[in-house]
Amino acid sequence: MALCSLVSDRQTTVYFLQGHGERSLQAGEGGIFQGVEALKDKNFLSQPLNLSQTATVPASAAAVLIVGQTRPLLAAEVTSLAAYLNQGGNLLVMVDPRVTSGLEDLLNQWGVKFDDRIAINASDRQVKDWGATGIVITQYGNHPITQDFRGGISAFPFARPLEITPVSGVQATPLLLTDPKSWAESNLKAQPLKLDGGDRPGPLALGAAFTRAVVPSAQASPSPQATASPTVSPTASPQATTSPAENPSLQRTESRLVAIGNSSFINDGLFRQQLLNGDVFLNAVRWVSQQDDQPLSIRPKDVKNRRIILTTEQATVLAFIALAVFPLLGLGGAGFVWWRRR
Repeated sequence: MALCSLVSDRQTTVYFLQGHGERSLQAGEGGIFQGVEALKDKNFLSQPLNLSQTATVPASAAAVLIVGQTRPLLAAEVTSLAAYLNQGGNLLVMVDPRVTSGLEDLLNQWGVKFDDRIAINASDRQVKDWGATGIVITQYGNHPITQDFRGGISAFPFARPLEITPVSGVQATPLLLTDPKSWAESNLKAQPLKLDGGDRPGPLALGAAFTRAVVPSAQASPSPQATASPTVSPTASPQATTSPAENPSLQRTESRLVAIGNSSFINDGLFRQQLLNGDVFLNAVRWVSQQDDQPLSIRPKDVKNRRIILTTEQATVLAFIALAVFPLLGLGGAGFVWWRRR
């Protein structure tokens, strides 16, 4: 883990948006403390960000991460994020089912929409206790985030698919692809679940990566949110007087965005399971932060204790079988063969 710190002379700062019921950065139920600690090991500095208090994205932000919000962003906050993206900023958005993000208009400019339907797993490979809404991913897009996964398994307890529409100037790559038998269900109350009217057949994309060239500010057109909040102007860059060293976005020629229709897949507990869940998150953060000089790879898995632990009663039974039952069976078999040959 310390190798990443040795090959870089500075930390990369990413900001976790707060103020809308996002997942806690501390340890606890529903928290993502393990993910934050893993980012630290990868030489990332994680900071909270409340745009209702600061109004602009800090100049040091390599990326803004929105993980598991439960309430929509305010119009002024969306405008601040649009301005940040227009200046070469980067955004990772992970929105759970049945949540209105407030980012609909901004994401529409990138050609992505979070589907209101729920992804259904109809394959033979399911996670115990998750049921049909537990999605198992083994197919991945040809992209730096997922190119080394080679059929490995990641699991999403309850997810919504993406709808991707081509947009001029935006390059989109699906990352997390469901089984062809899957579908997007519009009515979970209808039992048994089946693909019917109002549903969307699979395979589905639960995550995707997008890039867009940065347009010089003199040529940039105002975003749709510019008129919604007169207090923040997307063309008035709050980082205009900062140096490239202080503001990474000033050195960039493109903006990046990653959208995933679930956030619980990196909850504490799931993050360190023998799955690719943590790798999906870490690689997504590294790529969206434009840290292309750092390797994107799969974390080494913790070695499992595979020793057999027996109770006293179990040990006694096994000893009796080994020392008494098996020898008696052997003697009985030998006696039977001798009797047959008399």
